[in-house]
Amino acid sequence: MIKHSPRRQHGFTLVELSIVMIIIGLLIGGILKGQQLIENSRINATISQVKAFQAATNTFRDSYGGLPGDIFSAPAMLPNCNAGTFCVGGNGNLKIGATINYYEDPSGDNENTQFWKHLALADLLGGITPGAAPSAPEWGKTHPSAPLLGGFLIEHAVGAGDAWSPSMNRAERNWFKMRQNVTGNDAGGHGEHPITPRVGKIIDTRIDDGMPGYGVVQAHDTGPTNDAGCEGPTPYDESFTSGNCIMFFLLETK
Repeated sequence: MIKHSPRRQHGFTLVELSIVMIIIGLLIGGILKGQQLIENSRINATISQVKAFQAATNTFRDSYGGLPGDIFSAPAMLPNCNAGTFCVGGNGNLKIGATINYYEDPSGDNENTQFWKHLALADLLGGITPGAAPSAPEWGKTHPSAPLLGGFLIEHAVGAGDAWSPSMNRAERNWFKMRQNVTGNDAGGHGEHPITPRVGKIIDTRIDDGMPGYGVVQAHDTGPTNDAGCEGPTPYDESFTSGNCIMFFLLETK
């Protein structure tokens, strides 16, 4: 009788396991690097977008002698500014909308919404629908969307320290605001706004001083008593990892 010896079972050698672990590490590293590149691209796009808003506003002022949304004679001066495009003029006081406390509802025919419409009708802004009805505000339709989620509003601040964010030091001027919700106030829980304190700090540092409560770039979190890492006068708190920050960018006009 022929006897068959049992087949030997081979496991992975240490060399093979090492190779597998190296491959897994490279894959994970590649994914993380890819995510980092995507995030950095969106940060750069956000900064470029704000600068484009600034440039468009100054070009508009040079061309029409006033600020978009605020210019009194918009129907007589802007192409296609009429009832069909829901376009109206403002009061010409160089303030975009009424001086507000901590938010401005962008629905209706107020200057805060007309600002974007005027820029679009003047062919100085893309990314929205110029003839969209302001009664139904929407990112990418009546207001520009942001690369880091949410979108942009514009408002005229009350000045240093408001009721919603007493620590802020915003000059009583016009400010772009980047947040998650297009209507209502700035309230919300942790994770309900476009960016984290870490990303907020990156944006703030690249443009300004890196402090949430000072300068031409500022931030606050989701309420006066809701500490979420984006509130001055202290620095951004990067231990908060969810999207808690609402960002403000000063509209610097000529």
